[in-house]
Amino acid sequence: MRRWYSPTPLKPWLSLSLLTGALLIWAGCAGVRPEPTFRSKPAGTRSKPSPTQPRKSPTSDAHRRMALVIRQFLGAPYVWGGTSPQGVDCSGLVVAVYSQTFGMDLPHSAAALFRMGSPVSRRRLRFGDLVFFSTKGGPGPEHVGIYLGKGVFVHASTSQGVVVERLDRPYFKRRWVGARRLVSF
Repeated sequence: MRRWYSPTPLKPWLSLSLLTGALLIWAGCAGVRPEPTFRSKPAGTRSKPSPTQPRKSPTSDAHRRMALVIRQFLGAPYVWGGTSPQGVDCSGLVVAVYSQTFGMDLPHSAAALFRMGSPVSRRRLRFGDLVFFSTKGGPGPEHVGIYLGKGVFVHASTSQGVVVERLDRPYFKRRWVGARRLVSF
């Protein structure tokens, strides 16, 4: 059976709980509007609430959509240049998740993604922020993931495929480059 999580002490139920829990924790956050272009409005972004059902906030809908898309990719194998659950690389994961969630066209490059949006400090990270790492020792980022909250992020590992990892792992702490916010929930 393939493990969809990292070999760190993160339990599978904890990873799913954190991913699901991130849907509601960061509701009502504000920030800078994204720079990327939009193809069209994603399906289901506007719907009229029924008289018997309370209106859901757009924030919780966006969180839910993003979490569901990310969940489709968990365990996907690493394939350089890939953008689907059948095979994906780190920036391809970001491209696919943001495209399916928000209808955004993003570049398929960690370095290009790092030049977009607004910078975010490590202690101000929110669900959906992009986190960047230098895996080859250079000053710029060669690797990107999506922050899920509670100190964890999802990314496409070359050795393990799409996994949830802790930001405080020494490997990632040493290679941290920065974070960017493309959308505000």
